[in-house]
Amino acid sequence: MSNRSNRLQLTSEFAKKVNALFNAAHQKVHELAKFLYDIHEQYIILDRNSRSGMKRVGAYDSDFNKWWEQNRLDLTIGSRSNFSRWARAGEAISRVSKTSGDPNQLPRTVDALFVVNQMTDEQISRGLKQKRDPKDPHFIISPFSTAASLRNWLQQSTHRKKNRRKKFKNTLFASIQLPVPARELTETQLKQLTELQKEISALVSNYENTCTVEFNEKALDSRHKSLRNKNA
Repeated sequence: MSNRSNRLQLTSEFAKKVNALFNAAHQKVHELAKFLYDIHEQYIILDRNSRSGMKRVGAYDSDFNKWWEQNRLDLTIGSRSNFSRWARAGEAISRVSKTSGDPNQLPRTVDALFVVNQMTDEQISRGLKQKRDPKDPHFIISPFSTAASLRNWLQQSTHRKKNRRKKFKNTLFASIQLPVPARELTETQLKQLTELQKEISALVSNYENTCTVEFNEKALDSRHKSLRNKNA
């Protein structure tokens, strides 16, 4: 059992020191990631013959490899793939900086920044402004986000987007310009519109891959009710 008298005293000054060290570590991670990204962009091999333009091949040129081996950077950074991972983290910071975002709101770990860089600009923008839960004090993308939480949100976001595309793939939206506001339609006009809806539905039902015809009938239903009350 530890001797309580020898424990560190949890004073306000001690808390300030923890905050200062934590914030300094955060800044160092960002600084190193941005620095390695700059190196990465200048020494990654590009395929100039690619049909899509300047495309990364995924390997570093001879000057980089020579510098890496002569200075034994593998003893500090590890593999070249780990160097690239840090560079991708730096790319996420660069992307947010260019889109008027606040890089200080990005995660504090390389793995989390790496996941952020896998997102589209729209997903990053949404993650910086949206909360997973209204009661959560932090946004989805924040200094406290973990790689696991971001990866989970990214997968859910992508899954929902695919489901929306699938939902509307075989859906026909019919837009009808009414001759007058719905509240002014006559009984004859309402009957004609109803028949038109039936004809369109019958037309698309002939296809093997059944389509769904969706009408916004709220205004028409309101007018039907109004005329019924008037004739009652």
